[in-house]
Amino acid sequence: MRAARILVALLACAAWAAAEVAVVHPGVSEQSLSADRLRDILLGRINTWADGKPIVLVLSDDPTTDDAVRAASGRDDVRHLLRGWKRLVYSGAGAMPIVVDSVPVAVERVRRTPGALALVAAQPAAEGVRVITPDL
Repeated sequence: MRAARILVALLACAAWAAAEVAVVHPGVSEQSLSADRLRDILLGRINTWADGKPIVLVLSDDPTTDDAVRAASGRDDVRHLLRGWKRLVYSGAGAMPIVVDSVPVAVERVRRTPGALALVAAQPAAEGVRVITPDL
């Protein structure tokens, strides 16, 4: 019985650690994001926050970000996601996300960019940003 409780606790911790989080600029008014809304933001279907301010998407060219994007959007990876964004930009329906080399650089870019959002695989240890765990 005790072993079963420990196993359940370990599985819960592993699921929490593997969950993606959205890192947003502190000026973003939204306190939560549904999985559907996050997916629509990543796919370029939603480009403004609830208060009407533009969303600036920041993507990291990092394998852990690929896992987070795959889980949140259903796309293969960041590069596949960017192909869809290029179609939006070409048609005049969107602006390209900012692409950076690493998660720490993405978090720093979010800190400096009003309205910015970055999806990362694990909660970063950074000041000056807010972390929102998507409602699944």
